[in-house]
Amino acid sequence: MVITLLHFLNIGRRGVSQISIADFPLIGNICLTKQGYIPKLFSFSLIQNERISENQSYSSDIIKIGDNVTTAKPSGKVIIDAKDVTMDAPMVIIDKGTTVAMGTSLKVINSKK
Repeated sequence: MVITLLHFLNIGRRGVSQISIADFPLIGNICLTKQGYIPKLFSFSLIQNERISENQSYSSDIIKIGDNVTTAKPSGKVIIDAKDVTMDAPMVIIDKGTTVAMGTSLKVINSKK
């Protein structure tokens, strides 16, 4: 996933710069700012190389799940085998390398935050 950033931490040339969300840590925030505009803060969660075997609830602006969504940890499949898992975000991306076990209730709530 590539996010277009305007004057983000003075990276790159003046104007529009791009940075891949895969280069960020597993959980964090992105603040988009530009002179004369109100800053916009986005939270994100990247889930990779994990087994989710206990009931969990994730809430962010962006949730991305898969076997190769971040460079912050080794690549590997995501196995969801808990009874109840909830993903609450305006953007939820379930990528390759994600397995949801039979009997698991995976709720994806596309909320507008």
